Amino acid sequence: MATTSNGDGWSDGAGAPDDLPEIPPEWGPVIVPDDPAALAAEAELVRRELRRTRRRDTWHRRFGIDPHDTGRGTAHRRQDRAALRLPLIIMLVAVLAAMVSLFTVAWSDRPRPTPTATPPAPVRLPSRPLPALDLIDQTGTSVPIRSLLPAVIMLVETCDCVDQIAATAATTPAGVSVVAVTSGAASPATLPAPVADPANTHLLADPAGELRGFVDVEAVDDTATVLLVTDSGDVVRLVPQARSIETYRTDLALLVGP
Repeated sequence: MATTSNGDGWSDGAGAPDDLPEIPPEWGPVIVPDDPAALAAEAELVRRELRRTRRRDTWHRRFGIDPHDTGRGTAHRRQDRAALRLPLIIMLVAVLAAMVSLFTVAWSDRPRPTPTATPPAPVRLPSRPLPALDLIDQTGTSVPIRSLLPAVIMLVETCDCVDQIAATAATTPAGVSVVAVTSGAASPATLPAPVADPANTHLLADPAGELRGFVDVEAVDDTATVLLVTDSGDVVRLVPQARSIETYRTDLALLVGP
C-alpha cells in the first residue's frame, strides 16, 4: 500500500503532519511507497551521483579550485585549467633536469677502464747478412767487422754503457767477440779504457754510420742497440734499446754451435 498526495492534501483523509511543509503543487502527485525497497534503483542512482560529485570536488580542492563556486562559467574553468598547466610544466622540467644532473654525475664518477698497454711492436731482423764493413779502432787502423764474428755488436752512440759492455764481455761464450761501436764524429777513444781489458772486447768507430743504417733502428738515449751475429754473418737477435745484459743474456748461446 502507498500513500499519495496531490499537493492539496493527503489521500488518506489526513493533512500533512504539522512539522512538514506542504508539497509544492507543481511537483504533481507524489507517491510514497510503504516498502522502501521499491525505491532501491532510484537510491542507487542518487548514491552514484553523490560519489561522482565527491570525487570531482576532491580533485578540485587538490588543484585549488573551489568546488562550490558555481558562479563562474565554462570560460572561467578553462582559464583555471590553463593557469594550472604552466606550474605543472615547470615542475616536470625541474624534475627532469634534476634526474639528468644526477645521471651525469653518476656517469662521470664511474671508474673508467685502464687502457691496456700496447705491446711493443716486434723488431724486424735485417733481411740480409751483416755487410762487410771496415771500422776504425783506437789507433786509426781499419778493422773488417766480419773478421770478429761471431760477435755481440753494441751500437753505443748515445749510451755510456761501460758496465753493460763489461758484463757482456764477461758473459759471452768463448770465441765470441764483443764489439762496441760508435758512429759519426764519436771516436772509440772516448770510451773508458777499463772495458778494453778483456781480450774479446773491441772498441771501434763507424764514422759513416753504416751499421746504424743497416739495422734501421733509431738511437735512444742511455740504451744500446745490440746485434747477435753468427760466424756466417746472420743476425739471430736484434735488441733495439738494451739497458742491461739481462735483455739478451739467454740468447748468447745462439752464437756458438751445438
